[in-house]
Amino acid sequence: MHRFFFLIYFILSGHVFSADFIDLDIDNSKFNFSKYTKLQFPQCFDNLGISKDFFQPDLLGTFNEDLSSRNKKTLRKQGKSIRNYHSKLVKLRQEKDNESILRISREAMSFINGSSIFDKEFLIKYKPFSRGYDRFILNGVPLDFLSSQQFSALMISSIALESAKDQGLHNLSKEWTNTGLKISRWIFENRGCSQILSTAYDIPNIKIKRLRVNNLCSLLHNTESYFAENLLLDSLQKEDYKSAIAFASLSIIDQEITPISQSSYESSAFVRLNNLVRLAYSAKKEKSWCLAYKGNDRAISLAKEIGIEPLEAWLKARDFAANYYKPDEEDLWSTRYGSAGDKKIGIAIPIEQVPPVYPLGLLQRGIEGCVMLNFTVNKEGKTEDIKVEWTTEDGFSEPAIESAKTYTYSIPKTGEETTKIFNYKTIVVFKIQDPNKSNDYVPAGCE
Repeated sequence: MHRFFFLIYFILSGHVFSADFIDLDIDNSKFNFSKYTKLQFPQCFDNLGISKDFFQPDLLGTFNEDLSSRNKKTLRKQGKSIRNYHSKLVKLRQEKDNESILRISREAMSFINGSSIFDKEFLIKYKPFSRGYDRFILNGVPLDFLSSQQFSALMISSIALESAKDQGLHNLSKEWTNTGLKISRWIFENRGCSQILSTAYDIPNIKIKRLRVNNLCSLLHNTESYFAENLLLDSLQKEDYKSAIAFASLSIIDQEITPISQSSYESSAFVRLNNLVRLAYSAKKEKSWCLAYKGNDRAISLAKEIGIEPLEAWLKARDFAANYYKPDEEDLWSTRYGSAGDKKIGIAIPIEQVPPVYPLGLLQRGIEGCVMLNFTVNKEGKTEDIKVEWTTEDGFSEPAIESAKTYTYSIPKTGEETTKIFNYKTIVVFKIQDPNKSNDYVPAGCE
């Protein structure tokens, strides 16, 4: 008899870089990450200096003219190659074949650099629902054809970075980090991801009309946080504390606004905690006492939240900073949501879930797969209106639905008001346990 288990994911609806691998059309001056520090610690700045121009909509398909037949054919052909590279690298990562990964990743990025997936002319003319384009499910999230290629490029950089680090290749790790961050910033700039910031943070005198935010953005932030954290550590080694503060702020904010920050709260909280401490240390070196105080104070609160005894050094560093900075009485930061105010984000945290029953017939035949469910979390934290958005195998749908009926969530709130959450999405993965499978293995179609 096979043994099995389930993976359940929850999804809620100026720094200059030089990298040899990709040459995107990006104005790096727009990506001054000190703005992220101001968003994270507004109390420490008299002027946030963030204009409305910082927040841009998704450019996808915004031009009336469609791509020519020739360009469509080119894009489909290129996309197939990029997806093949991505799939091959995922498999090699499971096999821990780092040498092959680094060789093929460079080949893949060279191909991407000559492709059209980051061409703005293609982006504005691409119509995501035109005939002839496939749609994909990546990390449980449905994406249009072009978005899936852009996400694959991002993940190729991430996979290559992990392999370079495993090999102890510091310079190559940094090159892949820069490449990955450059890709994520291109996506942020052109795919409307800045709209998430406009709804998650209170920014004085900035009123942004709520615009479409695509699914690609929900996948972006956790990976970008990883790139930013690597650059943070590199900056600390170089004793470049200003850059360390900026990269720490970017990583923390990415963690606060990614869905994983609540669905996998503890792992995300550890990332935030580490980077708050690093930021506070860098701020002390820069004699930026407000940041030093706030960073340590927040780290102490967050550590207690996740059951860690705060280090004595953090307490002493906070008290030392208090000699130069008088703490304000009001800080909108919260341990669970950080500076992304819970007043703007209706959210519920999973408390109890009964795993689904693996269909015996599919189990005996060794068939794996997944189901994406869409439902409402009501004011009592229970599920209702459960629907199947897609499934890799029809036989998995009913067990997934029956399981979802048992889910219990924390009482969903927007600010102080209890509310319903509509279009809450969960992917239920049916995976047969095998010692030869890596920890990050997922069945085909559930990548």
